[in-house]
Amino acid sequence: MRFSTTRLLLISVPIVLCSIVVEYFPIWESSCGVDLPGLCGNQVLHENLSPDKRSKAIVFQRDCGATTGLSTQVSIVPSWRKHPYGCGNVLVADTNGGDAPSGPAGGPVICLEWISSTKLKIIRHPKARVFLAQEFYHGISILNETNEKV
Repeated sequence: MRFSTTRLLLISVPIVLCSIVVEYFPIWESSCGVDLPGLCGNQVLHENLSPDKRSKAIVFQRDCGATTGLSTQVSIVPSWRKHPYGCGNVLVADTNGGDAPSGPAGGPVICLEWISSTKLKIIRHPKARVFLAQEFYHGISILNETNEKV
């Protein structure tokens, strides 16, 4: 069976477009449960560009209203993205009811250090309550460390 050029395009274009949507748009980026649009807001605290400048790690405060506590979250995103969408994709933590010290935005302080373009170190206080701590994300190894001085 031979495929005509038109048939081949009709099959391949939707596949390519679907893969672009999945890779670059945030509609599937939610790691902290049900995420209702408009109820939560993210405030970027700082971001670190990877050595190869292809990715960046963003530390942000996530606030979902008066009935929830503040959390500090980390997402790894393409370097061109301005801000994170949804929940953090590599780290989600809070102060554990005040056991861990809070930073200026209310959640625990998180420090980042790129060791290489494929290795990111995340440092947090040992008493911070961690809801998500990935060890690997899209080809990037993540070292999760604790330090009392953070």
